[in-house]
Amino acid sequence: MKKIFKNLATLLIMASLACGVAFGFAACGNGDKGGDEGGTEQGGNEQGGTEQGGSEQGGSEQGGETQAQEYIFEAEYVDLTGVSGTGISGSASETEMITYDKYASNSYAVGFTHRSGITLKFNFTSDAAGKATLTLKLGNESVPLPLNSDNLIIKVNGTEINYDVGSIPSNSSPKHNDYHDFEIGEIDVVEGDNTIELIVGENTLMNGSTQGPIFDAIVLESEATLVFDAHEDNLDEV
Repeated sequence: MKKIFKNLATLLIMASLACGVAFGFAACGNGDKGGDEGGTEQGGNEQGGTEQGGSEQGGSEQGGETQAQEYIFEAEYVDLTGVSGTGISGSASETEMITYDKYASNSYAVGFTHRSGITLKFNFTSDAAGKATLTLKLGNESVPLPLNSDNLIIKVNGTEINYDVGSIPSNSSPKHNDYHDFEIGEIDVVEGDNTIELIVGENTLMNGSTQGPIFDAIVLESEATLVFDAHEDNLDEV
């Protein structure tokens, strides 16, 4: 009997050793899985390398070439001190030239422009020198108005621009004003202070007298950061 118990004990010890070896291989198997999968797939190129921290998010797509931004400078926010004009019936000066118009870009526009020499100055600053694309938003309350450097003079930092971009059509309805976008083209912007002047030129288009457009806004598309000198308190008096 003693010999039998001794043999059983020996068998149990051997079985325990075999289980330990088996569990040891199982542990090695888990470690292998946690090594390759947790290394390359989770902490390597796929998640922590190129895809998340590399060129797709932190490289050329987000931190690469600067994108141009669009800036809208409203005509009703121009400094109108000393400006006076004439409408189809009557005249107005300074902030009296601002009229409410739900069809305008900011629901306001500057009219009473049927007088040569009327000038709107859009003053703004730029954080860098470069190019900007200039677009005018204009309306018209009379016959089609040819839009060129004779009828509407444009000066950028004192330099007059030569252009011809067609005509501002008459309104489609007598009950409201239509507004149209006219791309003038690229202009030079300097670092620091800039001024764009819109000046009504002499013409005889409105029954022999001067005809001017309704000024809604100007739009500048630029890679630089532009800040408009906006007189928003103008609307307090409208």
